[in-house]
Amino acid sequence: MDKASCDVYFSLVGDVLSITVPLHSDARAKARLAQVEEHLRVEGAQEMDALVNTFGAKPYFVLNSERTEGRDGIRGIYGAMFAAFPDLKTEVKARYVCENAVILETVLSGTQTGAWNGIPATGKKVNVPMVAIFPIDPVGKLAAEIVYFDSAILLRQLGLMPAATAES
Repeated sequence: MDKASCDVYFSLVGDVLSITVPLHSDARAKARLAQVEEHLRVEGAQEMDALVNTFGAKPYFVLNSERTEGRDGIRGIYGAMFAAFPDLKTEVKARYVCENAVILETVLSGTQTGAWNGIPATGKKVNVPMVAIFPIDPVGKLAAEIVYFDSAILLRQLGLMPAATAES
């Protein structure tokens, strides 16, 4: 897969970092962003069929380097996540629209009321910063969703790992 390239401009006003990615009036760039926005909308509504349909014919999902292939695999990933975190929400902090991908900085939040990824339900609320990369296929669908996050942050918030301590 080709690497994504983006033009990105940063400005700081007070304590707020503004990130601008010009779309150059590119209808294709706007369509890529719209596809990802639709994906986020149906993910938030937990509309499984609509969610899977945001992906192309042969998609894959990567979670911290663990790859799952195909629409059924993606359905399984999201089904487990929705069952474990029924109040799952994604807050987008920044969007980067590239030539062949959309990249999001997000915070994923929810309460773990069911088992997930081998972790029994804890009843704990989490707020985990993440980066999600959405390569776009030639027909404008998601070719993949590639997600990276710091597992230690999640494990600390679930009460399964002690908080980091500052060394003197």
